[in-house]
Amino acid sequence: MYNVCVCARARARVCVCVGNFHSAATTAQGRILTWGEGARGQLGLGSSDVNRHIPTLVEGGGGEMTRCHFVSVGCGVYHTAAVTDSGMVFTWGLGADGQLGCGNDEPSLLPAKVPTLGPRRRRKETGKSDE
Repeated sequence: MYNVCVCARARARVCVCVGNFHSAATTAQGRILTWGEGARGQLGLGSSDVNRHIPTLVEGGGGEMTRCHFVSVGCGVYHTAAVTDSGMVFTWGLGADGQLGCGNDEPSLLPAKVPTLGPRRRRKETGKSDE
């Protein structure tokens, strides 16, 4: 099974990814929309018993996610990943083999920030990156 992702970086900065059982897109405003089968939480809507036949705004994931501007999204078989313009990564869905990157095998019904990925902070006094 293959997934197809298309990102238009011209004016609108829209990205669409078609997965095996669900699809996801970023909007020009930097929001995430998902639709399709949600049996494993891959829609990020807070439930595993929800299917959506039209694109639905992903609003969960806490306050940090609502302040983010998303530029890219990708669909696995039963999980989804999205990247912000500052380089932060959020994942959700089935995590049985660690594919969410959060350090465990737990599923996530809402977007969760991947703690080890994202923009590096610069220490003011030295200008070196934190590791």
